[in-house]
Amino acid sequence: MTDSPFFSIIIPTYNREAFISKAVQSIIDQTFKNWELIVVDDGSTDNTSNIIASFKDERIKYIYQQNSERSVARNNGIVNSKGKYICFLDSDDTFFSYTLYEFYQCLSKNNFPEAVVFCDACTYDENNVLISKTCYRPINEILENYLFANSIGTVQTCINAALLKTEKFNSTITIGEDKELWLRLSAKTKFLYLPVPGIKVMDHSDRTIFLGNKNAVFGNLQTLKYIIKQPYARKISRSVKKKVFSNAYIKIGYHYSYYKKRTIALFWFLKGFFIAPHYRTKERLYLIISNTLTGKMLLKCRRKNKKISVK
Repeated sequence: MTDSPFFSIIIPTYNREAFISKAVQSIIDQTFKNWELIVVDDGSTDNTSNIIASFKDERIKYIYQQNSERSVARNNGIVNSKGKYICFLDSDDTFFSYTLYEFYQCLSKNNFPEAVVFCDACTYDENNVLISKTCYRPINEILENYLFANSIGTVQTCINAALLKTEKFNSTITIGEDKELWLRLSAKTKFLYLPVPGIKVMDHSDRTIFLGNKNAVFGNLQTLKYIIKQPYARKISRSVKKKVFSNAYIKIGYHYSYYKKRTIALFWFLKGFFIAPHYRTKERLYLIISNTLTGKMLLKCRRKNKKISVK
């Protein structure tokens, strides 16, 4: 391995022995070969370390740390990285074989900028069936509005390493930490959209952001409240804030509906509707009217009518 790989890919992981092998293999299978992979084990108690050791590739580095959550794990990976650009992958997801090549092509066409590049994503279920595609729009608006309105996952980004040496993930935030970092970076650099699906997200019930996870849906709301109090949020318009918070309330409603707690689910659906009554009105009224449906039926409805942007 060269002293300076072009890409550093950082995988934070915690007790993902059932998934980690596929994640690592997807990096080994990249058509672009100039990379290093840093697996930061956040205190796993399963067979993760042995699985990583089974990969006999000098480009793979394994770091073990006491359990400190993924923001700290990613920051640990950043500190130990040598690449010119840094990418991230969650241990239950995979890259497509062309992902690094497409990032490189985009960077080359833009003269290798000090910037953040983000791509589209595909989500698959546990049977490897495509559920949805996340496709963004070109950035033709105030950048802060765009970044607050759209959920751009860490795994969808490729970032100039110099940016992450000064601005790292907020270690006190474990849900929505990516959105908070993007908004901090918005004052320092530009964001480039790569209209190519570069990440294969696996949707399963043990995901951190699964709607059945109470900490995830309420953690997202708390992060949004934190963000709007920060100086970098001053450029975010009031209408965009209302729409984003409306979505957050609706997600909490889905959470309670999933567990058939329909009364409290209705409260959050109504809260989401009234904060932005002219935004996706029919969809939200349908949720309120059909609140007697089972949680699984509502979740299916949500996937079918999934929106990528709040605008």
